[in-house]
Amino acid sequence: MGKLLLRCALAQFLLLSATAAAAEPSQYCNFGLEQAGQPAANDFCMAVSAFRNQSTTTTTADTANNTTTAADTSSHDLYITLHVYRPQQSEALGWAAIGIGSGMVQALMLIVYGDPHSSSTKKPVLSVRRSTGHREPALYDAAANEGRMQVSVLDASWNLSSSPATARLSFVCYACDSGLAPDLDPLLSASGSAEPWVWARNAEQHFDEDAPATDASALKFHTSTRGWGRFYVDVARTVVLDETLPPSAPAIKAGVGMVGASETKAGEASPFEGRGRAGSSASSSSYHVQAAQHGFFMALAFLLLLPSGVLAIMASGHASAFRHHWMVQVAGMVCVSVGLVLGLLLRGADLDSTHQKLGSATIVSVGVQGGLGVWHHVQYLRSLRPTWMVRVHVCLGRVVLLAGYGAVLTGLLLHGSPLFLYVVTGVIVAAEAGCMVGTVLWRACRRRKAGWASAEESWKQTDAYLPLKNEAE
Repeated sequence: MGKLLLRCALAQFLLLSATAAAAEPSQYCNFGLEQAGQPAANDFCMAVSAFRNQSTTTTTADTANNTTTAADTSSHDLYITLHVYRPQQSEALGWAAIGIGSGMVQALMLIVYGDPHSSSTKKPVLSVRRSTGHREPALYDAAANEGRMQVSVLDASWNLSSSPATARLSFVCYACDSGLAPDLDPLLSASGSAEPWVWARNAEQHFDEDAPATDASALKFHTSTRGWGRFYVDVARTVVLDETLPPSAPAIKAGVGMVGASETKAGEASPFEGRGRAGSSASSSSYHVQAAQHGFFMALAFLLLLPSGVLAIMASGHASAFRHHWMVQVAGMVCVSVGLVLGLLLRGADLDSTHQKLGSATIVSVGVQGGLGVWHHVQYLRSLRPTWMVRVHVCLGRVVLLAGYGAVLTGLLLHGSPLFLYVVTGVIVAAEAGCMVGTVLWRACRRRKAGWASAEESWKQTDAYLPLKNEAE
């Protein structure tokens, strides 16, 4: 009997050991900005393990209307280790972030930044945030989320002895698959083998020594080139079922790019499993290409074609001016339509940024303004007299030009475009404004000269009439 009990105990021990051994952390490293094979500013590695939740609680009501509180064992805690690399020349610059979710909107974002040499901030800062749109995310409020999904830092330190310098953090996201208010949709599933995460980085922002970094510090936009993307994590393989094992943050495996993680879903493309260096994700590259195409067609319309159509009818007094005007305007509206389709494919119908709201209003105005112009022309051909519509057409056209310039600039800002694009846009807008002002002044001078000529002719006629009148007298 004793031998039988011993065998049963041994079998149970081996089973538990096998179960624990089957659970392995997943790891994802992104060295998209690497230089000479070394991590660049705010490249990062993360590793994750999942344990059944024993920390956060749920409140339920019994038949006697009394409340009871118990651990929410249906959810899981994610223990995460995150290393962010800082080369010597940029140790104090920028930030790096990972987020749990399929996109920036609604994702739980874990952002790391700080100056390793700051006398006031001895440790790297972990800021937990959430965004409801494509704008700077706000601090995550666990209380507003009904106590679900709480994040706690286990350890945070700078390693300045290595090259590059490294921010090393370990933290736990309690009940991380329980959902976010108000809809409480889970951000991931502990049984999923390809759960979506996002990442982002900024390699340039400087945190002033006079204003030490805090978890509420204002953050600049992420880098436009290889500055954000998506990856997928096999969470199911990381779940530790043996509740007797103490939860702990996993270790980063040196020299390993991805284990239990990929940059695309299975079946879409090669997942790059096991590579030592991970580049930018395919989804990120595709998005940037499509965003560049959207920006190109909109900039072509609002910075070149539509202003050129205005100048064509302003500066020319020939009968062909109208033909040139409508041909160029139609070309501009075609570009606007193509840019609109690309924009909808990028973001859908949601309007959650200044650029999208301003751009949508401008596109509607372009359609209305063009329709008024066509209708005025039809009525003019019938009556040979100007209509009220031409005044609205002209005034609305001026508003469209200004709004179009604003939409282009806010689009550059939204996507973190490089400085030279702002410079080019500013030069083009200034040149067009100069041409339009010059055209208005030129036409005013022509009218004044025409008025002088008319007055001179009138005086000549008067002088010619007066002698005749005197002779008659």
